[in-house]
Order: sequence, then structure tokens, then C-alpha cells
Amino acid sequence: MESVAGGERERFGALLKQFRLRLNVESRSLGPFLRLPTRLGKVPSQEEIAEAVGISRVWYAMLESDRRVRVSAQVLTRLSDTLMLSSGEREELFGLALPELRSAVLNGRSTALLAAFGRLRTVTRRLWAATTEAEALTIIREYAMAQLGPDLMVTRIRVGRGRWAYAGTGDSSGGERVEQLDELLRQGQGETTVDESLCHPVMGQPGELLTRHERTSVTDSGELDAVGWSDISFAIACVRSHGGFVARLLAVHHAAHEFSELERAELSVLADLASVALSGRA
Repeated sequence: MESVAGGERERFGALLKQFRLRLNVESRSLGPFLRLPTRLGKVPSQEEIAEAVGISRVWYAMLESDRRVRVSAQVLTRLSDTLMLSSGEREELFGLALPELRSAVLNGRSTALLAAFGRLRTVTRRLWAATTEAEALTIIREYAMAQLGPDLMVTRIRVGRGRWAYAGTGDSSGGERVEQLDELLRQGQGETTVDESLCHPVMGQPGELLTRHERTSVTDSGELDAVGWSDISFAIACVRSHGGFVARLLAVHHAAHEFSELERAELSVLADLASVALSGRA
């Protein structure tokens, strides 16, 4: 790295190697990147990391050495995702690689924003490669589950008045509880109440987002308690294509959770990206 002192170059390379060697050999993925079955049980190699990041093995090997190689913020973000770094580790890696950022007092929030932009670029490419609505919704659900860490990620597709098809990642009982909740609402207050519980009349535009804390709903009375969800917190983002395809992206926590500005923004942008991708398929 041209503008980095020799000691910092060595520290940067040593950190990369340390982070790579500590990865769980049985992990089926490196951050958002799936591993080949033949590589499970083996220490991730320089070549495997390079493939996940989208750079050559030779260049990655130079990054782990003390060679003078310039690395961009975009590559640093993909490296951080692949190596599954904490926010503090990301900040340290960015600071060593891009010393000019240190003069701008790079803080944890700035690093998190850079990382979020990089992750969204990756999921955008995957969305455009999706061939069906179900595949696209699975991509955004799995991405949100991995990056935002809720107990359950849900995508709901509106298939008719008061009728929403369910798909979930995370809590194995989530689907059963969602179906129980829908049925309780349908029996007690009518089919349109199911739509209202998902903010259907309110959230009409792609990316619009609401949390449980921000609204009162018919589901906030006894129905959530009846299915064992009285204490959950959630955020709902609207997915809607030009062709009329309507879905909801829900992040569910089984306890009180204050969604941060970054989490809200990332969920909203994710719903926006899915809406654009789905506009060509609905």
C-alpha cells in the first residue's frame, strides 16, 4: 500500500492472515459467500478467500504480505464480510489500509456505513441474477438474517384479500405462529384485518418501513399473546413491483429491540432493491 508505512503494511497483512486462519473449517459459508462442498473441513485458503472477494489469488497473497498494494474501500468491505469481522476489526483493517481515513477520524458508525454499502452491492448482483420472485425473496431474507441478526426473517406475499403466503428463515416455529396469527385475525375480525396487520393500506410504496413501536395495530391486542409473541419487536418493509406484485419483508426479534438508524435504512434499501429486481419478473 503506497502511502502506508512498512510497519502498518506488515500489521495489515498479519491481520488478514490471522482472520483467515481463525475461520471455522466446518462453516458452509464465508460471510455471504457459500463454500464449495469439497472445501468443507479445510482451512480456507488464500485462493478461496480471493474467489469469494472477487480478486486474484496472487493479489490476495500480496495483501497478506508486506508488498506495496493499494486496496479500495470496496475490496476492504468484501474482505471484511468474507472474513466475518466485528465492527472493531473492520475499523482496524480500514484504518491500516486507508490511513487517509484516520485523518478524517473514522469511527465505528462510518465503518458500518461503508460495510453496509459494500454488502448491498453484493446482494444487488445476486438479485439481478435471480430468475423467480421466490428466489429473489429468499435472497433478501437470507441476507437480512445474516447481516442484521434477528430471530426470524419473514417474507410474505399477498396472494389475495386477507391471504398472504409465508416463507421464513430462522426460528423454526415462526411459520406455524404466523399461520395461527392470521387465522385468529381472520376468524375474529375478518379477512381484511390480516391485510391491516401487515400495514397493507398504509405502506404502499417500495421501501416504506414501520416498526411495532411506531404504530398501534389490531394485532397488538390479544392475538400476539395467544401465539406466544406478546413481547416481540419487528420491522416491516414494503416490497412492490411495477407489475403489482406485493410482499412484505419482516425482521422479528423475540424481545424488545430498538432498530438502529442503520438497520432501518438497510432494511428499507433492501426492500427497494428487491422491488426493482422484481419489477422485471412479476
